[in-house]
Amino acid sequence: MLKAFSFLLPSPSVPEHIRQGVYITNLLTLLLSILSFLLFYTLFFLFGWSPTSLYIISIAVFFLFIIFVNRSYYNLGRLIFCLLPIYVALFISIYGKYSEPYHTYITYFDSRFIILVTTILPAVSFRLQERIKITVCLFSTFICLILIKN
Repeated sequence: MLKAFSFLLPSPSVPEHIRQGVYITNLLTLLLSILSFLLFYTLFFLFGWSPTSLYIISIAVFFLFIIFVNRSYYNLGRLIFCLLPIYVALFISIYGKYSEPYHTYITYFDSRFIILVTTILPAVSFRLQERIKITVCLFSTFICLILIKN
């Protein structure tokens, strides 16, 4: 199975003790990108083009871009991987309130669920010795949950 996903392996410049976290991050990034494309396809098939369609495609492409960032800048790539879903969910929730003010109940629960679920990502991507990065990600999640009160 490792050969099938060998393109996700970190570069040799990544320190040995971080390689597993980078590889797991790359696998999850690929999975989230595929799920984003499937979400776009489903929404497009059911509802046609919507104001958030371009954002869903952008997120899927950006997730693929993180794999390339992890080749050289593995700390930055893992931070982006942990923070991207949080800020995108917050942005889409705010955008949805202004573009479709009467249909916000869908994004109301979805965005909060996504933000809460993404609290697991720092635990998967970082080692316990990388406490500053874990703290930045969790504090960022906390701030977004406070700011998204309505």
